[in-house]
Amino acid sequence: MLKDHLGNTRLVFSDKNGSGSIDNSEIISETHYYPFGKVINGAWFKDPVLPKFRYPYNGKELNEEFGLNFYDYGARWYDAGMGSWWEVDPLADHPKQVETSPYAFVNNNPLRYIDPTGMIWEDPKQADRLNKSINNRIESIDNNSVKIQAQIDKGGLSDKKLARLENRLAENSQKVELLNQSLADVEAIGKATETYRLTGPSTSDGTHGVVKGADGVIQIEGSNIGLHIHEIRHVGQSIEAGGVRFNKDSKLLNAATTLEGARNNELNAYQTQYSFDGSYPAGAGSLKDINGTTRLRTVERFTKN
Repeated sequence: MLKDHLGNTRLVFSDKNGSGSIDNSEIISETHYYPFGKVINGAWFKDPVLPKFRYPYNGKELNEEFGLNFYDYGARWYDAGMGSWWEVDPLADHPKQVETSPYAFVNNNPLRYIDPTGMIWEDPKQADRLNKSINNRIESIDNNSVKIQAQIDKGGLSDKKLARLENRLAENSQKVELLNQSLADVEAIGKATETYRLTGPSTSDGTHGVVKGADGVIQIEGSNIGLHIHEIRHVGQSIEAGGVRFNKDSKLLNAATTLEGARNNELNAYQTQYSFDGSYPAGAGSLKDINGTTRLRTVERFTKN
Protein backbone atom coordinates (compact mmCIF):
# COMPACT_ATOMS: atom_id res chain seq x y z
CA MET A 1 0.00 0.00 0.00
CA LEU A 2 1.01 3.63 -0.41
CA LYS A 3 0.57 6.14 2.42
CA ASP A 4 0.99 9.90 2.59
CA HIS A 5 3.01 11.89 5.16
CA LEU A 6 0.22 11.57 7.75
CA GLY A 7 -0.05 7.78 7.47
CA ASN A 8 -3.27 7.93 5.44
CA THR A 9 -3.66 4.95 3.11
CA ARG A 10 -4.02 6.32 -0.43
CA LEU A 11 -3.52 3.24 -2.60
CA VAL A 12 -3.90 -0.48 -1.86
CA PHE A 13 -2.56 -2.87 -4.48
CA SER A 14 -1.37 -6.43 -5.04
CA ASP A 15 1.09 -7.85 -7.55
CA LYS A 16 -1.40 -10.51 -8.61
CA ASN A 17 0.62 -11.83 -11.55
CA GLY A 18 4.00 -11.67 -9.79
CA SER A 19 5.52 -9.43 -12.45
CA GLY A 20 7.25 -7.14 -9.97
CA SER A 21 5.28 -4.12 -11.19
CA ILE A 22 1.74 -2.85 -10.69
CA ASP A 23 -0.74 -1.91 -13.40
CA ASN A 24 -4.27 -0.54 -13.07
CA SER A 25 -5.83 -4.00 -12.95
CA GLU A 26 -3.92 -4.77 -9.75
CA ILE A 27 -5.09 -1.71 -7.80
CA ILE A 28 -7.45 -2.84 -5.05
CA SER A 29 -8.58 0.57 -3.85
CA GLU A 30 -7.75 4.27 -4.13
CA THR A 31 -8.82 6.72 -1.45
CA HIS A 32 -8.72 10.51 -1.10
CA TYR A 33 -9.66 12.54 1.97
CA TYR A 34 -10.91 15.90 3.11
CA PRO A 35 -8.48 17.46 5.63
CA PHE A 36 -10.18 15.99 8.71
CA GLY A 37 -10.40 12.51 7.24
CA LYS A 38 -13.79 12.23 5.61
CA VAL A 39 -13.47 10.19 2.41
CA ILE A 40 -13.99 12.08 -0.85
CA ASN A 41 -16.39 10.28 -3.13
CA GLY A 42 -15.24 9.95 -6.72
CA ALA A 43 -14.52 7.65 -9.63
CA TRP A 44 -11.47 6.16 -7.94
CA PHE A 45 -10.06 2.71 -8.55
CA LYS A 46 -11.79 0.00 -6.50
CA ASP A 47 -11.90 -3.77 -6.87
CA PRO A 48 -15.62 -4.69 -6.81
CA VAL A 49 -14.93 -8.20 -5.49
CA LEU A 50 -12.43 -7.75 -2.67
CA PRO A 51 -13.63 -6.47 0.74
CA LYS A 52 -13.20 -2.81 1.63
CA PHE A 53 -9.87 -1.87 3.23
CA ARG A 54 -10.51 -1.20 6.94
CA TYR A 55 -7.52 0.96 7.92
CA PRO A 56 -7.62 4.08 5.72
CA TYR A 57 -7.25 7.39 7.61
CA ASN A 58 -4.11 7.66 9.80
CA GLY A 59 -3.88 3.86 9.46
CA LYS A 60 -6.67 3.48 12.03
CA GLU A 61 -9.48 0.94 11.88
CA LEU A 62 -12.75 2.28 10.51
CA ASN A 63 -15.75 0.90 12.39
CA GLU A 64 -18.84 1.05 10.17
CA GLU A 65 -21.23 -0.73 12.53
CA PHE A 66 -24.66 0.92 12.74
CA GLY A 67 -23.52 3.40 10.09
CA LEU A 68 -21.46 5.41 12.60
CA ASN A 69 -18.17 5.36 10.63
CA PHE A 70 -15.94 6.03 13.65
CA TYR A 71 -12.18 5.53 13.70
CA ASP A 72 -10.70 3.57 16.60
CA TYR A 73 -7.63 5.41 17.97
CA GLY A 74 -7.36 3.28 21.09
CA ALA A 75 -7.94 5.99 23.71
CA ARG A 76 -10.92 7.53 21.90
CA TRP A 77 -13.28 7.25 18.93
CA TYR A 78 -12.88 9.81 16.15
CA ASP A 79 -15.64 11.07 13.84
CA ALA A 80 -14.08 12.26 10.57
CA GLY A 81 -17.42 13.69 9.46
CA MET A 82 -17.44 16.13 12.38
CA GLY A 83 -13.67 16.41 12.62
CA SER A 84 -13.66 15.84 16.38
CA TRP A 85 -13.47 13.18 19.08
CA TRP A 86 -16.51 11.67 20.72
CA GLU A 87 -14.83 11.47 24.13
CA VAL A 88 -13.02 14.00 26.31
CA ASP A 89 -9.22 14.06 26.02
CA PRO A 90 -7.76 11.80 28.76
CA LEU A 91 -5.09 14.51 29.25
CA ALA A 92 -7.48 17.47 29.15
CA ASP A 93 -6.01 18.92 32.35
CA HIS A 94 -2.44 18.76 31.04
CA PRO A 95 -0.85 22.27 30.85
CA LYS A 96 -0.44 21.87 27.10
CA GLN A 97 -4.13 21.06 26.63
CA VAL A 98 -6.02 23.41 28.94
CA GLU A 99 -6.56 26.12 26.32
CA THR A 100 -7.78 23.62 23.71
CA SER A 101 -11.20 21.97 23.51
CA PRO A 102 -11.00 18.44 24.97
CA TYR A 103 -12.78 17.26 21.81
CA ALA A 104 -10.46 19.00 19.32
CA PHE A 105 -8.65 16.71 16.88
CA VAL A 106 -4.89 17.41 16.40
CA ASN A 107 -5.31 20.97 17.66
CA ASN A 108 -7.50 21.61 14.59
CA ASN A 109 -4.48 21.27 12.27
CA PRO A 110 -4.86 17.89 10.48
CA LEU A 111 -2.57 18.88 7.60
CA ARG A 112 0.42 18.98 9.93
CA TYR A 113 -0.29 16.81 12.94
CA ILE A 114 -1.61 13.36 13.74
CA ASP A 115 -2.86 12.03 17.07
CA PRO A 116 -1.96 8.32 17.12
CA THR A 117 -3.57 7.53 20.47
CA GLY A 118 -5.02 10.76 21.88
CA MET A 119 -2.07 11.09 24.30
CA ILE A 120 1.26 13.06 24.46
CA TRP A 121 3.53 10.56 26.08
CA GLU A 122 1.61 7.60 24.68
CA ASP A 123 1.69 6.14 28.18
CA PRO A 124 2.10 8.97 30.73
CA LYS A 125 3.15 6.38 33.30
CA GLN A 126 6.38 5.96 31.35
CA ALA A 127 7.23 9.59 32.06
CA ASP A 128 6.28 9.14 35.71
CA ARG A 129 8.58 6.11 36.04
CA LEU A 130 11.44 7.96 34.37
CA ASN A 131 11.05 10.95 36.67
CA LYS A 132 10.96 8.69 39.72
CA SER A 133 14.11 6.82 38.66
CA ILE A 134 16.01 10.01 37.87
CA ASN A 135 14.95 11.72 41.10
CA ASN A 136 15.98 8.65 43.08
CA ARG A 137 19.41 8.80 41.47
CA ILE A 138 19.73 12.53 42.24
CA GLU A 139 18.81 11.85 45.86
CA SER A 140 21.47 9.11 46.04
CA ILE A 141 24.13 11.46 44.65
CA ASP A 142 23.10 14.23 47.04
CA ASN A 143 23.36 11.84 49.99
CA ASN A 144 26.84 10.84 48.84
CA SER A 145 27.82 14.51 48.63
CA VAL A 146 26.65 15.08 52.21
CA LYS A 147 28.92 12.26 53.41
CA ILE A 148 31.88 13.60 51.45
CA GLN A 149 31.35 17.11 52.82
CA ALA A 150 31.21 15.69 56.35
CA GLN A 151 34.62 14.08 55.80
CA ILE A 152 36.04 17.37 54.57
CA ASP A 153 34.54 19.32 57.46
CA LYS A 154 36.02 16.90 59.95
CA GLY A 155 39.49 17.90 58.78
CA GLY A 156 42.79 16.11 59.31
CA LEU A 157 43.07 15.14 55.64
CA SER A 158 46.19 15.08 53.54
CA ASP A 159 46.28 17.50 50.62
CA LYS A 160 46.01 14.57 48.23
CA LYS A 161 42.92 13.10 49.88
CA LEU A 162 41.31 16.52 50.26
CA ALA A 163 41.77 17.20 46.56
CA ARG A 164 40.30 13.79 45.71
CA LEU A 165 37.20 14.41 47.85
CA GLU A 166 36.73 17.90 46.41
CA ASN A 167 36.92 16.45 42.90
CA ARG A 168 34.24 13.92 43.82
CA LEU A 169 32.03 16.72 45.14
CA ALA A 170 32.48 18.68 41.93
CA GLU A 171 31.65 15.64 39.82
CA ASN A 172 28.56 14.90 41.89
CA SER A 173 27.41 18.46 41.29
CA GLN A 174 27.91 18.03 37.56
CA LYS A 175 26.00 14.73 37.58
CA VAL A 176 23.04 16.33 39.34
CA GLU A 177 23.07 19.15 36.79
CA LEU A 178 23.00 16.64 33.92
CA LEU A 179 20.20 14.63 35.52
CA ASN A 180 18.16 17.78 36.14
CA GLN A 181 18.54 18.44 32.42
CA SER A 182 17.18 14.94 31.82
CA LEU A 183 14.11 15.78 33.93
CA ALA A 184 13.67 18.92 31.81
CA ASP A 185 13.89 16.76 28.66
CA VAL A 186 11.11 14.48 29.91
CA GLU A 187 8.97 17.54 30.64
CA ALA A 188 9.71 19.04 27.19
CA ILE A 189 8.62 15.81 25.51
CA GLY A 190 5.37 16.00 27.45
CA LYS A 191 4.75 19.48 26.02
CA ALA A 192 5.70 18.59 22.44
CA THR A 193 3.21 18.25 19.61
CA GLU A 194 4.40 14.74 18.77
CA THR A 195 3.54 11.51 20.60
CA TYR A 196 6.39 9.53 22.19
CA ARG A 197 6.81 6.04 23.58
CA LEU A 198 9.67 4.13 25.23
CA THR A 199 10.51 0.85 23.51
CA GLY A 200 13.21 -1.77 23.37
CA PRO A 201 15.73 -1.87 20.52
CA SER A 202 14.14 -2.38 17.10
CA THR A 203 17.11 -4.30 15.68
CA SER A 204 18.43 -7.73 16.63
CA ASP A 205 21.91 -6.37 17.44
CA GLY A 206 20.50 -4.23 20.26
CA THR A 207 21.29 -0.89 18.60
CA HIS A 208 19.28 1.91 20.22
CA GLY A 209 18.13 5.22 18.80
CA VAL A 210 15.10 7.42 18.19
CA VAL A 211 12.86 6.32 15.32
CA LYS A 212 9.60 7.66 13.95
CA GLY A 213 7.19 4.77 13.42
CA ALA A 214 4.76 4.33 10.55
CA ASP A 215 1.97 5.35 12.95
CA GLY A 216 3.69 8.69 13.60
CA VAL A 217 4.66 7.82 17.18
CA ILE A 218 8.30 8.62 17.98
CA GLN A 219 9.93 5.57 19.55
CA ILE A 220 12.72 6.17 22.06
CA GLU A 221 14.65 2.90 22.01
CA GLY A 222 16.78 1.34 24.72
CA SER A 223 17.19 -1.87 26.68
CA ASN A 224 17.40 -0.06 30.04
CA ILE A 225 16.67 3.29 31.68
CA GLY A 226 20.21 4.57 31.14
CA LEU A 227 19.96 4.09 27.39
CA HIS A 228 16.50 5.66 27.34
CA ILE A 229 17.91 8.68 29.18
CA HIS A 230 20.72 8.84 26.60
CA GLU A 231 18.24 8.96 23.70
CA ILE A 232 15.90 11.33 25.53
CA ARG A 233 18.84 13.76 25.76
CA HIS A 234 19.07 13.67 21.95
CA VAL A 235 15.35 14.43 21.71
CA GLY A 236 15.85 17.29 24.16
CA GLN A 237 18.74 18.65 22.09
CA SER A 238 16.49 18.61 19.02
CA ILE A 239 13.64 20.36 20.81
CA GLU A 240 16.09 23.03 22.00
CA ALA A 241 17.30 23.48 18.41
CA GLY A 242 13.78 24.03 17.06
CA GLY A 243 12.23 20.58 16.72
CA VAL A 244 12.87 16.93 15.93
CA ARG A 245 13.95 16.05 12.38
CA PHE A 246 14.32 12.63 10.79
CA ASN A 247 16.27 11.22 7.85
CA LYS A 248 14.82 9.12 5.02
CA ASP A 249 15.07 6.02 7.23
CA SER A 250 12.93 7.72 9.92
CA LYS A 251 15.89 8.00 12.31
CA LEU A 252 16.40 11.12 14.39
CA LEU A 253 18.93 13.54 12.94
CA ASN A 254 21.51 15.06 15.26
CA ALA A 255 20.42 18.57 16.26
CA ALA A 256 23.83 20.06 15.50
CA THR A 257 24.76 21.79 12.25
CA THR A 258 28.46 20.87 12.36
CA LEU A 259 30.34 17.62 12.86
CA GLU A 260 32.04 19.01 15.97
CA GLY A 261 28.66 20.03 17.38
CA ALA A 262 27.27 16.58 16.66
CA ARG A 263 30.16 14.96 18.52
CA ASN A 264 29.60 17.26 21.47
CA ASN A 265 25.89 16.36 21.50
CA GLU A 266 26.79 12.67 21.55
CA LEU A 267 29.25 13.16 24.40
CA ASN A 268 26.62 15.13 26.33
CA ALA A 269 24.16 12.23 25.94
CA TYR A 270 26.79 9.74 27.18
CA GLN A 271 27.64 11.98 30.14
CA THR A 272 23.95 12.08 31.09
CA GLN A 273 23.72 8.29 30.76
CA TYR A 274 26.86 7.85 32.87
CA SER A 275 25.49 10.19 35.53
CA PHE A 276 22.51 7.89 35.90
CA ASP A 277 24.05 4.41 35.87
CA GLY A 278 27.83 4.74 35.42
CA SER A 279 27.83 3.11 31.97
CA TYR A 280 29.90 4.19 28.96
CA PRO A 281 30.90 1.97 25.99
CA ALA A 282 34.59 2.88 26.18
CA GLY A 283 34.68 2.48 29.95
CA ALA A 284 34.92 5.42 32.35
CA GLY A 285 35.89 6.08 35.95
CA SER A 286 34.58 9.64 35.96
CA LEU A 287 32.84 12.18 33.74
CA LYS A 288 36.25 13.46 32.66
CA ASP A 289 36.85 10.13 30.92
CA ILE A 290 33.94 10.84 28.57
CA ASN A 291 35.61 13.12 26.04
CA GLY A 292 36.60 13.41 22.42
CA THR A 293 39.68 11.26 22.91
CA THR A 294 37.75 8.27 24.25
CA ARG A 295 34.94 8.78 21.75
CA LEU A 296 36.79 8.68 18.43
CA ARG A 297 34.09 6.91 16.46
CA THR A 298 32.23 9.17 14.04
CA VAL A 299 28.85 10.23 15.36
CA GLU A 300 26.34 7.96 13.66
CA ARG A 301 23.45 10.36 13.99
CA PHE A 302 25.16 13.19 12.14
CA THR A 303 23.69 12.97 8.64
CA LYS A 304 22.72 15.51 6.05
CA ASN A 305 19.24 16.06 4.71
